[in-house]
Amino acid sequence: GPDREDYLAVVGRLAARWPTKGSDGSFIVSGEVGYAPQTQDSATGNGSAGGSAWHLEASWMDVRPGHSVGINLSRAEEGWLLSPSYRPNDASLALRYHWRPTERLLVELQGRWREELKLVSGANRKREEFDWRLRVTWRLRSR
Repeated sequence: GPDREDYLAVVGRLAARWPTKGSDGSFIVSGEVGYAPQTQDSATGNGSAGGSAWHLEASWMDVRPGHSVGINLSRAEEGWLLSPSYRPNDASLALRYHWRPTERLLVELQGRWREELKLVSGANRKREEFDWRLRVTWRLRSR
């Protein structure tokens, strides 16, 4: 099989919620910043790949009872290999809407735009895409 090397990254996370108690709605902000000091060679053919990544998420929970909206901004350089949610060499913007009409039913709608940060060697243009999803979750038993 291929040779494997250790991969080290330093990550910091922070989250806050306002108000914390006694209100129907709340605002949540969270973020993460990471850095990998040693990365593989760049797929752009330009030395070592950048190893930094970050994301920022803001959500307004219970804008109206049972309705929440959120936004997520992210950027991961091509040497960042640790995230299942964010592809290396990508910047993304996602908008979400959640509706919980009953305790057992949840409807989620998300639109996401992603774009490559750097042109990959041999490619004619940067990859850019938009996708969306609709997910309906029905819990068999209420809590």
